[in-house]
Amino acid sequence: MATHDNEAHGSTFDNNCRWPRRLLHLATLTSYPWEPGNRYGCYIEPEYFAISYTWGRWELEEGDYPGIPHLDFHTPWNIPRVNPNRFTQKQFIDVIQGLPKLSDKPIEFLWLDVACIDQRERSHEKAMEIGRQGVIFRGAYRVFAWLYTYNRSELRSISEQLASYWRYVWNPLLKNKATTEDIAEVVGNIISTLEKYTADPWFTSLWTLQEAYIRPDALLLDRDGDQWLAKINSISPRFSEEEVPIGVEDVFESFDMLYRAMNELPIFCHNQDLHGIRDRIEATGCAALKTRIPTILLSASQKRKIGPKNTNDRVYGIMQAFGLKLGVSEPDSPPHAIYDLETLEDQLGAKLMETTPAMSQLFTHSKPAPVGKAWRMSYNTFIPHLATLASSVIRMSSFETTTTLSTRNIGDTVVGHFSGPTCSIQQLVYPWREYHVNQQLTGYFGNSVGVALDDMVGLTPPLKLWKFFGVGEGEYSLVDWFKNEGLTVMVHMLGRSVNLPKNYAENTPMRAVQVVGLLLLRPEDAVGPEWRRLGICWWRIWDHDYMNRVEGNSSLATLAGKGDGWTLQHGTFG
Repeated sequence: MATHDNEAHGSTFDNNCRWPRRLLHLATLTSYPWEPGNRYGCYIEPEYFAISYTWGRWELEEGDYPGIPHLDFHTPWNIPRVNPNRFTQKQFIDVIQGLPKLSDKPIEFLWLDVACIDQRERSHEKAMEIGRQGVIFRGAYRVFAWLYTYNRSELRSISEQLASYWRYVWNPLLKNKATTEDIAEVVGNIISTLEKYTADPWFTSLWTLQEAYIRPDALLLDRDGDQWLAKINSISPRFSEEEVPIGVEDVFESFDMLYRAMNELPIFCHNQDLHGIRDRIEATGCAALKTRIPTILLSASQKRKIGPKNTNDRVYGIMQAFGLKLGVSEPDSPPHAIYDLETLEDQLGAKLMETTPAMSQLFTHSKPAPVGKAWRMSYNTFIPHLATLASSVIRMSSFETTTTLSTRNIGDTVVGHFSGPTCSIQQLVYPWREYHVNQQLTGYFGNSVGVALDDMVGLTPPLKLWKFFGVGEGEYSLVDWFKNEGLTVMVHMLGRSVNLPKNYAENTPMRAVQVVGLLLLRPEDAVGPEWRRLGICWWRIWDHDYMNRVEGNSSLATLAGKGDGWTLQHGTFG
């Protein structure tokens, strides 16, 4: 087998460059290594495609299907063989060599994992290139997602079915005419259609989850490598007879709107079968990806499938969405180092706290975390609706991060450490209630407070109290429950945003203030960190005279994080 290898040319590859270590020349099916000057064979800085697909779960062992040879892409490693019941080698070659005809400009190269990432076990180059998936996919001229379960006619049938259910769900007359039986039937039909639509293993692969996040503009291909085409109304409530290519973004949008319809439209709220739709959509992660919150990948990855030998892919398979290189992909990682999943999750959590401290805490634990480990996400975490609201605040240009988050070691356990403005939750109750009661005076809908609690052993407040405030001064609230239970709860400010409302003059004293906080509970025992993570909170106020009243120790100053109740504190948490 003829090979082309970087080492053979004595070249030095810069791991921080934007170019792949290899690219596959489509016409000759030759994998060319990078050479100085960003040359691949006789081509200098060629534009390239990338393709997202899944094959690892169906890799053949050496004794399986002995009549199927390894493909020859002129690499120093053997190209993995795939069970032909998934796709044949001919189908594979026909699809990748057919990509240029789908482009608006001539492209001769493709980044293909099996041809461009060293497939040899414990390969250093393989580890490094896995850590560069983000830059490789972002650098591709166009990305295609190959979903090989259905051909064009089968997809057209599924799309038309989905379109009819779309029109039914979003029909404004439905609320007046639909019967319980009608709703039950359409819910059952939607579940059935979604099961067909998402039957392709692309929707369950962990690696394609990351690729979809990095390149949501990827175009979908069917079994034969043709573009998915559908009428616009089959992928959104908008009606149009025009057929358009379907991309990953369209799937995000479609599933997100369907998910919201099932959760928000009153006509569906009493149907007991809705969990089937929610579960199916949540399993794909597509509605979650619509939020564009990168940390949601850890939550969405719970539903994605990996082999028992590849548990570390829970981190390796999504780290490039954050631009991180962890574990064996870190250039300074010791040779032959071995990392377990807990260590990789610690590395990911620590890096997220360092680079995006506020965003790193926008989650809740769906199962109690081990003592000391609640500070970081794991695959038992959840991105609540409150986190999606708070994330929009964090992405504002005016957002000010007010915390410093890092890690410390307590014995053999890595725990979180916070430093920044912190306030007793009791001192926030009166300002929260005052602004809630007086919100009608502002003429806006912005005054609100939200809380999302972790699932924690021994902490079971009544569900009806999951509010910071009530509608009246005397209403019993979650904060009252904390007090009656003798719990010491603090709010650590992660950051805040102060904005001039849209269409207001610069000299107007009115401002909109939004604050994101971390809830911390002082544990009764002395084991582990000083504080236990309790959840997250978020509040928003509008004040007509903010610029003149924010100083001092007023309720407004407290809500803006400037009052005397806020003190600089630090400690360990987890």
